[in-house]
Amino acid sequence: MGRDRTTIGVMRETMYGWTLVGAAILGTATTLAIGRIALAAGDVLRGKVIYEKNCQGCHGKTGAGLGGATPNLSDPKRMAGLTDQHLFDVVTAGRPGTGMPAWKSTLTEPDRWNVVSYLRTLAQK
Repeated sequence: MGRDRTTIGVMRETMYGWTLVGAAILGTATTLAIGRIALAAGDVLRGKVIYEKNCQGCHGKTGAGLGGATPNLSDPKRMAGLTDQHLFDVVTAGRPGTGMPAWKSTLTEPDRWNVVSYLRTLAQK
């Protein structure tokens, strides 16, 4: 029998909109669309391992970038302006004309979401 890919979540309305109070993600990574907010439901620890292996060489351990040629992924203002879908698309397709490669053929879709989940933690430190 295959895994259930159901997302179970509890929502609470706050003065800033809806907040995800708790969720259980069963199966592969999923994206939850909550109003205007998209939350990448990936495995942050797995994303960290993938980031350290594939991304850290250019983006640095903290995500601040190396030598100014890469974007600062640890800047909260910058990251707040980027949706999870945008980050996923960049990880998937790369950025033509830059050193950012496409990871679609190297990383599975769930692992690309795992990286996005980990990227979100870099701007919170």
